[in-house]
Amino acid sequence: MAAELDRCSKQFSFVLADGTEVFPVRVKCRDDTAPHYRISLGRRGGHVLISGEEVNEATMLHKVVYQGYVVRCASADGKACSLYRHCPKP
Repeated sequence: MAAELDRCSKQFSFVLADGTEVFPVRVKCRDDTAPHYRISLGRRGGHVLISGEEVNEATMLHKVVYQGYVVRCASADGKACSLYRHCPKP
């Protein structure tokens, strides 16, 4: 299933070692109808809501880039879909 590009962040993307580009993807919240980005610290069970937070795009960007959170991402063709973490170059 291909990622719907209107659900993807336009602020940044990750480029994987094989050259695949993946984008943070909004998910529909259980509490309301507004889609948000699901982030977590990425530890065991980091893919489930109870281990993370559902946040807006600005908060997601800050926490992923500067605080080491992981975010759910997908490629445009849907073949790569997982949690990804920003790893700054040393």
